Amino acid sequence: MKDVRLFLIQTFHYSKKSFKRLTRNRGAMFFVFLFPVVMLLLLGWVFGGEGGGSSVGNIAVGVVNLDGQPTLVNGTEVTNGTLGDLLVDVLKSTNFTTVRVSAVGNTETNSTAMYLLSHREIDAFLVIPENFTECLSLQYRLDVGDGSTVPLPISPVVRIVVDPTDPVASQVVKQALLGVVDGFSEEYQDRIIDMNSTGDPVQAAYMQFLAHPVRATTEDADIAVVQLSWINFMVPGTLGIVILWAGLSNSARSLAQERERGTLNRLMVAPVSPAALLVGEYLYTLVVILLSAALALATGVVVFDVSLNWDLVALLVLTVLVSMSAVGPGLIITSLAKNAEAAGSIQTVVAIPLQFFTGGFFPLFMLPPAGQAFALALPYTQYSMAVTDIMVRGLGLADVGPAMVYITVVGVVLMVVGVITYYRALRRI
Repeated sequence: MKDVRLFLIQTFHYSKKSFKRLTRNRGAMFFVFLFPVVMLLLLGWVFGGEGGGSSVGNIAVGVVNLDGQPTLVNGTEVTNGTLGDLLVDVLKSTNFTTVRVSAVGNTETNSTAMYLLSHREIDAFLVIPENFTECLSLQYRLDVGDGSTVPLPISPVVRIVVDPTDPVASQVVKQALLGVVDGFSEEYQDRIIDMNSTGDPVQAAYMQFLAHPVRATTEDADIAVVQLSWINFMVPGTLGIVILWAGLSNSARSLAQERERGTLNRLMVAPVSPAALLVGEYLYTLVVILLSAALALATGVVVFDVSLNWDLVALLVLTVLVSMSAVGPGLIITSLAKNAEAAGSIQTVVAIPLQFFTGGFFPLFMLPPAGQAFALALPYTQYSMAVTDIMVRGLGLADVGPAMVYITVVGVVLMVVGVITYYRALRRI
């Protein structure tokens, strides 16, 4: 009983000593406490604003409206830009930032669409052809003999030109503009059907079927227990990144700093159990992880007014379990590094790539198959997914049981490896 009491006292004092060391290191304090707050503020500002970071108002579109310029129709020169102007009005009504441009031009001719696109003044441009109105109003005629003609249907081609040097942004802009053009086309199609149905509802229904044989609808499944927005989804998703940085940055430097300052030698000759040092280090890191996670959540609530399902018991259990997956690798790094600077460098090299696989920055389905498999193998990713399921979908610990078991098994394995390297490092002192 006396030995247990001594062990607990030694553990407590080493944890207290480590925490005091942290508070005296401003750089470490930033990464532990301010880094998750700053990261969440930046991500929330970029992605979590009104519209979820996807507002088309941020997209500048050049419009080259050639409709209304003289064009030959059935051998006669005509000018009519009514429907071209209507398409431009539709584009404006969807809140795109539109820029009127007179010509397509090239990258060397100032004020042309290609010049503006190459100089990043617009994100894409749209070209409405000269015969846009004439095509849609069926002004072209086909001679069928005997001096009689019938309307010749010709579909006008609206060109959408995007910037190929930014593949991700170009895909977003392309899909947004295609949606506008398709929506305009469907609306015009429905009006043509109404005008030519001659009042016969059966004929109108048949024409509508030919025009739209398949229709699709989208809806949000009723599986969330909170009012969903991008920031509500992102706050619990970033906790995996917080755990990764808070756990690694502390446990990776501790032993190396003690060894570099010579305090580890004094601790080893003192009547202090190595196990007490290890447990004290783990408890200290666990407290830091919990404080970092609490700060991240508090930032989400205070700054972004997030609405989440606050199952604090489930959150605490998962955080304690995943902390082993942060402390274990940290012990490995700090045991192998020669000094604190090397440990910090290794920790940074490890943490920076891993954070992009946690699902906190972008959805996992955007990764290639090998990247998805690697991401799902990380306990930090499983933790982020489980926390999101609990705080957004309202699930309980039993529902995330498989993830909890996986996090525990991986954490225990990493801790065992970390403890082994830790004791080997102590023997070399």
